[in-house]
Amino acid sequence: MPPLITCLVVKGMGQGENEDHWALRDAAATHLAEICNTYAHSYTSLAPRVTRTLMRALTDPDKDLTTQYGALIALPKLGIEVMHSLLIPYLPKYFERLRTLRTSFEDQQHEASNQMEIDHDRPQAQAGINPIALNKCTTAMKV
Repeated sequence: MPPLITCLVVKGMGQGENEDHWALRDAAATHLAEICNTYAHSYTSLAPRVTRTLMRALTDPDKDLTTQYGALIALPKLGIEVMHSLLIPYLPKYFERLRTLRTSFEDQQHEASNQMEIDHDRPQAQAGINPIALNKCTTAMKV
């Protein structure tokens, strides 16, 4: 279980941004759900512990969007009870957070382009919002 959870919620994975860690997170979510569903009757604390870990990863605003994406795609696969009791009630708050991040990212892009017009010689550092992760999380919410 720990390797699967790690694949889901680790911040960075692989050699660079061009690697498809999204597919690995998707596969890990599927396998995690299969294991939980198969062994839930034998290990009654398994599903609640996994669910708690994933909810912490999703609800912590300090966690990276790639971490939140892993939790967001795994939680629905753990069953309808998890969806109704934990995930759905949290989604409006999470959606608002994504909306704020998207607005912040767009503002940063606009400021960077304005600054580049003013000073062509000084490249601007992009702030820490990963647009791919932002789009993936937004898409994953359309469960």
